[in-house]
Amino acid sequence: FALRLLREIKELPPIPYVIQELTKVQPIGTQAAALSVNATRLHNKNFGIPKVNDLTVKNFPMDEEQRRNAEIVLDTGSSMVLPRKDLVMGIMCVIQERTLRNLLPEKPQGDVSRQSVGLFQQIKADGWPASRDVTTDAHEFFARLANIVANEPNLSYTAAIQSVQHSAFPNAYARHRTEAERIVAAYGCVDNAADANN
Repeated sequence: FALRLLREIKELPPIPYVIQELTKVQPIGTQAAALSVNATRLHNKNFGIPKVNDLTVKNFPMDEEQRRNAEIVLDTGSSMVLPRKDLVMGIMCVIQERTLRNLLPEKPQGDVSRQSVGLFQQIKADGWPASRDVTTDAHEFFARLANIVANEPNLSYTAAIQSVQHSAFPNAYARHRTEAERIVAAYGCVDNAADANN
């Protein structure tokens, strides 16, 4: 029986196939499963914060500028295939730093490289892009955050953000977690098992 089966297979014309995933860099290690879940989530879901929503920023209704900025921050983090927790921390940060507004520094004076700019209030002299381009600044924030979280996975949300931002008010981020969770959920990222424990 087995020999007959093998002969039948050999008699068939070759079947062309392509394994597309082999052309992509694959994650390995302890975070591979979480990254795989996030990549699948990105591939299968259209993300975006609805224009009509009941979201708030510092207890005031979210306006269109804030919605667009939040969406760009989340698009950037999602494109980096980060876990939901990191996306929430990114939104917590920009709510605290600039209320999700990409404003110019107030009355630039002296060395402009020392001015805090953009949603993340980055300072060029401290090695940040400080570009006021939301995507560029968000990418750098998330890259630094991912490095910190990889080295210290048990840090609280606030401690992880503070490790990136070095704020004069390190505990201020915590008060924005509920709003950030709601914004990330509205964007389309729901809780997953890997994030539920943190």
